Amino acid sequence: MERLFLAIDFPLDIKEELYSFYRKYQGKDIKGIKWVKKQNLHITLKFFGDTTEENKAVLIKSASETCSNFLPFNVCFEKTGVFPERQYPRVLWLGISEKGDNISKVQAIMENNLFSLGFEKEKKKFTPHLTIARINNKDSNIINFVREFLSARIKSSDFIFKGLVLFKSILKKEGAVYEPVCFFPFYRGKDT
Repeated sequence: MERLFLAIDFPLDIKEELYSFYRKYQGKDIKGIKWVKKQNLHITLKFFGDTTEENKAVLIKSASETCSNFLPFNVCFEKTGVFPERQYPRVLWLGISEKGDNISKVQAIMENNLFSLGFEKEKKKFTPHLTIARINNKDSNIINFVREFLSARIKSSDFIFKGLVLFKSILKKEGAVYEPVCFFPFYRGKDT
């Protein structure tokens, strides 16, 4: 079995740009924050966990079919946010700006297709975001830090999402390593 998730990946230059934005926060003396490594930046659409070869084949077919109904689309990152709420932050994230709400549309269709094939449906409402840090600290310094983070302005370069990636997550002592398994291009109206 492999630990799998479906995500949107983006170019290295955008990862560099985003990393340079949040690197300035890493230098602050706040304990209990685990920052996402630059190479692991992605937007998760669905986490599958340990997956059999049979289920992997089913989800690969479904992802390929779903992506064939979309064209590549432009996006940029231009929001900061926290989950679940600013008083009790657990996740720092960057949000997407796009025309047409394509990421949510892709995710919803993918979710429904997979549910019809026997995969469990997500309980939480999908919010397209890029997790940049996880917080495990109830210290009062966190609230001030979060206030500063939420007031920050970000506007990344525009870039094109060209498809989805199925990743394998390999858990190691020094942290998770994500390896791409399969790429599913958006190509509606084009020959395959």
